[in-house]
Amino acid sequence: MDAYGSSEHTFEMNAIRVPPESPRDVTINIDAAKKADVPFDQLDDQSSPSSPTHRQDETDPDPACPESVSKQITTSKISAAMLLMTWSTSSSNVMYPWTFGVLGVIFGPLSMFFAFAVNYICTIWTIEAALRTGSKTLGELGQNLFGMPGRILLEGSQLLFQQLFLPVAIVLSADALRSMLEQHDSWFGCNIHVTALFVVSALVLMQAAQQLGHAMIFAYISIGLIVVQTICILYSIGNTSPTNSEEVGGWEYFVGQGSHGDRYKWYNVFSAFGVYIYSCLPNCIVIETMATMENPEEMKQAASFSFGFYITVYLATGIPAVLAWGGDVSNPITSVMENDWSGVMTKMILIYSTMLDFVIASTTVNRWLMTLFAPQHDFSMTLPNAVRWGIICIPSATAATLMALFVPRLDSLTGLLNSVTGSTVQITGISLLLLLTTNAAITGTFRPNKVLVIGALLVGLALTITIFVETVYSVGWLTHYDDGDFWCDVVG
Repeated sequence: MDAYGSSEHTFEMNAIRVPPESPRDVTINIDAAKKADVPFDQLDDQSSPSSPTHRQDETDPDPACPESVSKQITTSKISAAMLLMTWSTSSSNVMYPWTFGVLGVIFGPLSMFFAFAVNYICTIWTIEAALRTGSKTLGELGQNLFGMPGRILLEGSQLLFQQLFLPVAIVLSADALRSMLEQHDSWFGCNIHVTALFVVSALVLMQAAQQLGHAMIFAYISIGLIVVQTICILYSIGNTSPTNSEEVGGWEYFVGQGSHGDRYKWYNVFSAFGVYIYSCLPNCIVIETMATMENPEEMKQAASFSFGFYITVYLATGIPAVLAWGGDVSNPITSVMENDWSGVMTKMILIYSTMLDFVIASTTVNRWLMTLFAPQHDFSMTLPNAVRWGIICIPSATAATLMALFVPRLDSLTGLLNSVTGSTVQITGISLLLLLTTNAAITGTFRPNKVLVIGALLVGLALTITIFVETVYSVGWLTHYDDGDFWCDVVG
């Protein structure tokens, strides 16, 4: 039978729970539920605290512990949009001059619109599916759609992406700081010194947030700074020249035009497409953020607003930079910006926003580890909890450090992110599970067009394959580990 519903489909769940504010724990027949217009997100299988997919944390206070209600951090629609915006744009803005330089100032934006349209549709599907199944995490949604394999697919790709992002944040931030200070002090000219500085800083920052809500005020600041950063980049490209004179070259409308052999090498083109995944990944945090919202139904509006912000910022940064500095501009553009006020401001904002994303990503990873090793951790601000949280942070920080040291090329790190995990968590995973699920909350009333779902799945698979091939080539052939002093010239 078609997974998207027909008159012959039989509901596998025959009872749903009345809203939690009811004084009695009763169940009612599914047909009566339809007449009463009880939402599907109250399905007993998903909402029951005893369900194996149910996770009790600060967004779901323990009814037997009234004081736990005070620990709940609620998020407004605007705040949710801010988190989604800063998560995707903070370290992506500076990559779009190179991206549009490779793909062209016409084909680049057009291909971005297409990729973002697919990403947006998959994000809306994810939100709707989470609402209808009562899921509070991406992993819980996977299990509600397709059992344990679904949980492994979505939660695994989500956590792996966020873990792989941590070394990217370290390398990006270290590069920005080094480009500002190495001309003043040779100590900063050795890559291992700056990388170690950010590793230590990262360990400190990991202690700052045990809940996504703790990063909220910083997300507001980050969005304001990203707007300032865009203005600074526009000023810089209009009033200065890139520090590398070779960056000034001709720009083209479409990829492949003109004589630009190095620019159009296949691995550069594949990597440029990968930026569309890296810079637009709301699915990584959208359900967890929605679980903290005062009105979860408003997440669709928050997501729509954030996508509008993505497009505006990337176009405003990417196209003018290519027109002014040519199609061979470096990635990220901060590596060739002068250290005047606009360049320094751009780099400092990049560091701030990237490290904020580091906090958001590490919080998600470490909270998952906490559920494995200390499930009774209540996330309150006490000394024993702080010590426990600090210990839990060590494994992810160690893995991030090792990757920053021994997979030093930015293209390699972002390629691993985008191919192995990024396209899966954003596009492929949700599309596949919507095709396979037999959950009545989805098949009964929520029926995405099957052709559209299959199309999204194929797009996701195509991105995974092309970006992964580029990543393998980048790690195996483009990384020169014997190029000068390893610790000073190769690392980071």
